[in-house]
Amino acid sequence: MVQASLNELNNAKTADRKIEIASGLMLEIRENIPSASQKAKMALFDLSNKTEELIFKELTNWKAETLKDILMKNYVLARAACGAGYMELWEWEKIESTLNPGSLASVNISALNEFMNVARGTLE
Repeated sequence: MVQASLNELNNAKTADRKIEIASGLMLEIRENIPSASQKAKMALFDLSNKTEELIFKELTNWKAETLKDILMKNYVLARAACGAGYMELWEWEKIESTLNPGSLASVNISALNEFMNVARGTLE
């Protein structure tokens, strides 16, 4: 699966797509590290660090112009934060559905308030 994500990342053209794929790759790496061999763990850590560098490099090129873009940017960066180890996997699992813009049936004030509260808590 990591190889498929790397191939997809190499073919991505836009900053938002690169960051979206990279954040998923970081989370995938984090989930697979415990079961990997010692040698593979080192390679996965190196790959995760390089992927994090790519996210920081491409982040300035991601221009979120719509509300959906802004919500997606928050979701993707929170996923990358979990992949980098800034939050526990169980914490991500608890908030992922709230932050995922695809899970919003409709965008109303209460849904946006819930999203913003969870996003703010993620930053803290």
